[in-house]
Amino acid sequence: MALIRYDTTTFIISSILALASFVAILIAAIVTHWRNTHVKPEKDGKKPTVCRKRMVNVLYGIAAVMLCLFTFAMSGFNVLPWWVAGILSTFIYLGMWAFKSEYARMTISLLQRKKSKINISDFKRKTIVQLVPLFAACAMWFWFCWAVSDACVLFYPHGISTKLTRIATRDVCKYRDPCHVYLMVGSNMAHEMILHVHSSHKYGNLTVFVDTTSHAAASDSSAYSYTFGAQEYVMTHLETERVVYYSPLANLTADTRYFFRIVDSSPLSGYNSIFSQEFSFMTAPAAGLNSKNFSFVTGGDMGVTPLAYKMTPIAAEQDPLFVALGGDLSYDNGIPACYRRWDEWFDMLAKSFTSTDGKLTPFVTVPGNHEAGSFRVFDPSVFSFYRQYFVREDPKGRSPLDLPSFSSHRIGNLLMLALDSDVYIAAADQVKWVQDAVETSPPYRWLVAIYHHPMWRSKSNNGLADSLKRVWGPLFARFGVDLAFENHDHAYKRTKPLVQGQISQNGTIFVGDGNWGTNDFPVFPGPRDWIDFISGTPFVVKVDVSDSKIVGKAISDQRQVLDSFETTGFDPR
Repeated sequence: MALIRYDTTTFIISSILALASFVAILIAAIVTHWRNTHVKPEKDGKKPTVCRKRMVNVLYGIAAVMLCLFTFAMSGFNVLPWWVAGILSTFIYLGMWAFKSEYARMTISLLQRKKSKINISDFKRKTIVQLVPLFAACAMWFWFCWAVSDACVLFYPHGISTKLTRIATRDVCKYRDPCHVYLMVGSNMAHEMILHVHSSHKYGNLTVFVDTTSHAAASDSSAYSYTFGAQEYVMTHLETERVVYYSPLANLTADTRYFFRIVDSSPLSGYNSIFSQEFSFMTAPAAGLNSKNFSFVTGGDMGVTPLAYKMTPIAAEQDPLFVALGGDLSYDNGIPACYRRWDEWFDMLAKSFTSTDGKLTPFVTVPGNHEAGSFRVFDPSVFSFYRQYFVREDPKGRSPLDLPSFSSHRIGNLLMLALDSDVYIAAADQVKWVQDAVETSPPYRWLVAIYHHPMWRSKSNNGLADSLKRVWGPLFARFGVDLAFENHDHAYKRTKPLVQGQISQNGTIFVGDGNWGTNDFPVFPGPRDWIDFISGTPFVVKVDVSDSKIVGKAISDQRQVLDSFETTGFDPR
């Protein structure tokens, strides 16, 4: 079974709730001791004070609450299987009941053969009165452990779902076939795309039929000129069946619109043949120094908040050739139970980046800490929706978990480095790859990088930022990275041109820091001479690329230009 890693906040919550189990036991022991030593039996017609009785009941109530939290921690966060948590919780509950119950003391006396001290008829009556509710309570406790199991802890918007709440709500993928269809930019966008298809079941023989002419009115696939197969990947560790298909669409022609359908002509038993609507996409201009102009949109830290739903159409209105997403996309926190959050996120993007006539806008993505649950999750066995949902190269029979989490993309006259800022792989382990990617690339005009955690933060500096500066700073200076798109801090900032931290007329401009759908209104540190512009306003950045210059503008949630910039290039010589 793969490891499951939560982000820091989730880990703290889980630890607190787990600690509640020990608190429950401790409180039960304290209450019992206090009751035995302070609440004396009836003597000379006197009864314990009402205050003492109430104190006992209050303490037992607190212990019961702690037990509920313990159950939620153990079962909800999969520390233990729900039925094991149920057994353990029941034993604790029975122990608390036994300390307090007069019937339990009568039972113990009976087992010790002290019948003279017991009224047998009274004992039989109390057997029915107490054991029936007790067993019912234990059964309810098991049900509670099952109901709260497989908790999904979400951010932006914040919330928790459990097995019970998901059963009570609709699973959209069970009512759509295929469920999600989207494109990832390949190594050269002029000639390769990676089509992703999600389904709630396996297909018999999924085939993609492609042509440069639309056949939207066709009733079969015979009119299409090209066919592509797909690699099947069955996801594990989910409570429902999900299958992702990857179809590398290769040997395409530059600057051309392609049309395609997804067809399953040999469905498995019990399923109907699939003949999807017609989709389309545009390939990039041909790679070269004198390439056709194009534009793209970039941003990060999205979620599915009302703000994200507002910003996504604004991004789509810029008519980008592709969208570069800088991590912290759905805020699933790497938890398998959060699969429906990804469904909502994909649906949100499809409403804007899939046009009414089926034209798809491809994506370039990088991972954020809320994809993995934390930074520096270097264990490849850790569960990850991100690595299974965003394949950036032909898998060639490999599992998506075996593919790198970083990639390079040639798009017209631009080379984009999509880097992993210490999420699934250390930044230092990407240095040799960056050198090879840049040095072996055909001639390009622009070199651009995108990653999640910033080197130059709009918020206070931290150790990871310093580490990235040490590792990537010299690379950016050596190869002349023109623009670096950063994220994570939920703010907008643009630096002056920098060369390894020094302000220069000829250097890298760092633009960030990811505020597509979060809008946390960050508090910034004092003035820093390397910052040219900073704001807490939500934004996406539109980037216009030509041979002579790159022009960028940050667009706010009010559709206003928040900031604009341009560069004629960073020449490291």
